[in-house]
Amino acid sequence: MRARTLITAFAALGAVCVGLGRPSALAFELHTKTQRAQKLVEEGQGMILRGELLQAIDSCTRALDIRNDWAPAYLCRSEARILTRDPEAGKDAQLDAEAALKLDPNSGEPWRLLGLMDFQAERYDAALKQFDNALKRSKMRPEGIPDVYFYKAKSHLNLGKYPEALKDVERGLGIVQGINGDFSDWSFYSLRAEIRRKSGQKEKADKDERYVVQLITEKLKRRPNVAALIRQRGDSYVHLREYDKAIADYTAVLSRTPEDAKTFIDRAQAQRLAGRHTAAESDLTSAIALEPKNAQALRMRALERMELKDYQGTVDDLDAYLALEPDDATAISYRGMAKSFLHDFRGSLDDLELAQELKPSEDSLWGAKAFDQEMLGDHAGAMISALKGIAANADDFSAHYARARSGMALGRCKDAAPSIEWLLKKSPQSWEYYWIRGECRCDEGDFAGGLKDLEKAAELDATSPVPSARLAHQHRRYLDLNPHILTIAELRKALHYFDRARAASPLDSMNRIERARTLYDLGALAPDERMKLWREALSECDAVLKVDRKDQSAKELRQRIRAELKPPKKGAGARP
Repeated sequence: MRARTLITAFAALGAVCVGLGRPSALAFELHTKTQRAQKLVEEGQGMILRGELLQAIDSCTRALDIRNDWAPAYLCRSEARILTRDPEAGKDAQLDAEAALKLDPNSGEPWRLLGLMDFQAERYDAALKQFDNALKRSKMRPEGIPDVYFYKAKSHLNLGKYPEALKDVERGLGIVQGINGDFSDWSFYSLRAEIRRKSGQKEKADKDERYVVQLITEKLKRRPNVAALIRQRGDSYVHLREYDKAIADYTAVLSRTPEDAKTFIDRAQAQRLAGRHTAAESDLTSAIALEPKNAQALRMRALERMELKDYQGTVDDLDAYLALEPDDATAISYRGMAKSFLHDFRGSLDDLELAQELKPSEDSLWGAKAFDQEMLGDHAGAMISALKGIAANADDFSAHYARARSGMALGRCKDAAPSIEWLLKKSPQSWEYYWIRGECRCDEGDFAGGLKDLEKAAELDATSPVPSARLAHQHRRYLDLNPHILTIAELRKALHYFDRARAASPLDSMNRIERARTLYDLGALAPDERMKLWREALSECDAVLKVDRKDQSAKELRQRIRAELKPPKKGAGARP
């Protein structure tokens, strides 16, 4: 229609020129140039609709070669360049839009394109101003007006202005109704669903998404092989939490475009939300095989591998991702956590501190940081970080764990007590928390409660050497502090604890000496078993000295035992 109107206008201009006696050839030449340029512009616009952006740029450039003062050609080329999303092409798109604006200052189209460029650059406030300028002017294509409202709404959405975004969507839908006679544009419903979802209107958002599915399904009856429509329906199914249907749609897209990395990523997201982490990891691996430097796929696969407890794979993926996006504080913190699971506590702590430097307001990392500090033996630092972590989040497990452990290590059991009780409430079957409380109680002189806790810890995990060894150690310490209860029964109990610990794992040197000392004391009180017990004690001392000849405790105890084992001198009488 526009081409026919222009042809008629220029034919009339030619007639006027002839009537005035001027050369008709000039008018005819201008008429012909405009026709040729207009045809190329219309071809370019069709190419844009088909997604043939490079061809559209070429067609509109050829139109400008014919007429370099033709605003529609600048607009056509600018839009095609914008849609390529190429930063270099974007600079040229800006120049084209500005040229069109200079040639036709009353047109809203250049402002619309300038607004799109600001939107792509995430300059949402600037985009809104450009779109408002577009709406104030005339000569905008009918389909361009709802386009302006659509991107106005998206700009408001990105600025968190949900009521304004909804108003623009409604205005855009009204324009679409005026053009098409009904609300058939699913993109507006999809956008409105997103706005409603983010503003907490879940039921209304779901209603919009179901209408999107209905509209797309109707279109697919006429055009069943349009992959973009199938993918969009899959997106709606994801929002509706119908993950199997979403996966089926993404699979259908991949059957048509098997080298589409984006669809592998979309399907992985649906698999993840459905709890199928192995399948999600596989889809992301396919995406990365197609695009090895796809940052989104690398980041997502890292998180899936974290879920699958493949911590080394997580670190490897985040290394590759951070080479592309080095300032992503969240990704750095995830890498730190994965390193912690790999017992690389130094590397983990370095990552967590870097993440805090990049994002100083982030206070959710204090607990993880406290855990690393505790594992590295920095008990004082761990206590400080743990307290900050608990202040930020009263349910931070790592912070409570670090406070309990560091408090025990520092002898600050009163500071540790609230976290110990919190941990026991959360995990009443954990031997470790009974062990920590038992140690604290013993250190505070409450051996009755402490030994009871250590006994409970040893019962909960008979295979671990720690609770049994600590029970034996603290029981022996209790006897040393209370020599008046040093009885055969108590010494046999102590020996039983050491033997239970030894059954779980070979005793270290300290506990071997403590066991030898218990054997020696028991032999002193049990004459019938004396020689046997002392010889076994001597054997323990010899074993320790075989590992460390300078162990003074083992030397002194062996010397005492040997003195006792020497036969009495003639006439000296029997050993008491």
